Amino acid sequence: MQSKIFGGAVCAAIFSTAAAEACSRALYIGEDGTNVTVRSMDWRNEPSTDLWVFPRGLERRGAVGDRSLTWTSRYGSVVASAFDAAAVDGLNEEGLAANLLYLTGSDYPDLDAHEGDAVAVSAWTQYMLEMFATVDEAVAAMRADPRCSSQPA
Repeated sequence: MQSKIFGGAVCAAIFSTAAAEACSRALYIGEDGTNVTVRSMDWRNEPSTDLWVFPRGLERRGAVGDRSLTWTSRYGSVVASAFDAAAVDGLNEEGLAANLLYLTGSDYPDLDAHEGDAVAVSAWTQYMLEMFATVDEAVAAMRADPRCSSQPA
């Protein structure tokens, strides 16, 4: 318990004194195997956060037009939204948490350079929460999918 408190205090101190212009994350790994993660949401404008609750079984689309991946949610979730457009933080009914980091200067792969359907950055957190129960499942699925590579197919 002391390592959790210490880790949280260290991370809070870092974030309270650092000026940032992008969402950031810090991870403390304690000697007893305890992990404490903190993050910031450094938006230029107020993101107007709302809490959304989604049941399992919803028919979903990846928000990229005709090439949107479609799925039926396997797990229900509770998420915090930003700008009434994207799930940025959430937790599903199995306990999987997902947090979206965004950096304006990021270079995303060209959709036209890849075959198959896609998921927009704004829908990624929701897709992960609705389709996977564990981190291992999510990582395995992303590694197996060539569309998750930054290189053209």
